[in-house]
Amino acid sequence: MILILHDTPEGYPFVAERMTMPCRKVYSPQKNRKYFTWLAGAWKAMRQSRKGDVIVSLYDFQGILCLLIGYLTFRRRHILGINLLLKDKPTAKNRLASTLYRHAVRSPWFHTTVTSKAYQQWFNRKLGLDIDYPLLRDVYYDSYEPDPAMLRECDGSVFCGGRNSRDWEMMVTLARIMPERHFCFIMPDDRYSEFEHKMPENVEALHEVPMDTFVDRMSRASVICMPVTTDAPAGLITMFQAAGYKKPIISTYTVTTSEYLTPDRGYLLPSNDAELWASTIRDIFDDPGAALKKACEFHRFVTGECNEAAYVSRIEEIIRGFVP
Repeated sequence: MILILHDTPEGYPFVAERMTMPCRKVYSPQKNRKYFTWLAGAWKAMRQSRKGDVIVSLYDFQGILCLLIGYLTFRRRHILGINLLLKDKPTAKNRLASTLYRHAVRSPWFHTTVTSKAYQQWFNRKLGLDIDYPLLRDVYYDSYEPDPAMLRECDGSVFCGGRNSRDWEMMVTLARIMPERHFCFIMPDDRYSEFEHKMPENVEALHEVPMDTFVDRMSRASVICMPVTTDAPAGLITMFQAAGYKKPIISTYTVTTSEYLTPDRGYLLPSNDAELWASTIRDIFDDPGAALKKACEFHRFVTGECNEAAYVSRIEEIIRGFVP
């Protein structure tokens, strides 16, 4: 039996439904702190599992907690933690996480995946390892495909939105040196408060809006900017949402984004240099046909290589590799 461990009630709902192997869902009891939720869910999954079962943890770190609980309670279960997500931060919490990750990936009972082989190299280098992890690209949900009735005509704006690891300082500078363009920013509350009084007049800055508003404003834009500040997976959901609307995407080159965007599928820039980003945006508006061609190619890639069926099929293939 395969137990699909969910850290939230809404994440990856399709996985169990699409699996051909016998499986059932395990939902983490929701607590007032996420760490307690992860621990409660890991304990629930381990307690409900039996010898020979496989636990698929849809949040990789919760899978590590399952492994630790298994050691403490003398339960040996194969655990598959989906897609490594270790950030590069000089904090005590991240140093502890690095130690736990290093211990887990060396265990014969813990298996994991990466969203890109370049991220695998970064992860191994950071932790001093030499391990090959199966590739599992992030999933492009069927729901990312827009309802034709919801399609909007482009308004010529430049959009940047998202919660984590966005370079808002660069985006504000970019808007300032491109007064001829209208920018729409959708920001977390804390970053909005930080930049609220620094915004040039050509920026419409929103914060903590409903998802429908986020997607609507993105769907109206002519260019999507994704200046990220980490090599860890960040911004992929926004990239996939933009792909559904066939929007040209500019992103920082990282070990994660390079797995998805390539020169024929978008615009990858080596750094968050506002002048370079401005030049690229002008190129897009000067040759919209070429930009649309890249956007359509990215859409073709994610719908073919990253769809729900392909995602689940790859998980099953990985499980068959370590289960007799």
